[in-house]
Amino acid sequence: MAHFKYRALDAEGVSQQGSVEATDQQAAVTTLQKRGL
Repeated sequence: MAHFKYRALDAEGVSQQGSVEATDQQAAVTTLQKRGL
């Protein structure tokens, strides 16, 4: 798996950043969406 860095807004509009481990970019996006980002 690969690590993807992200910067996104949460449901309240607060900027969040970090990294997520996923098999590909689409899986990373799906994981972040499930987290509400």
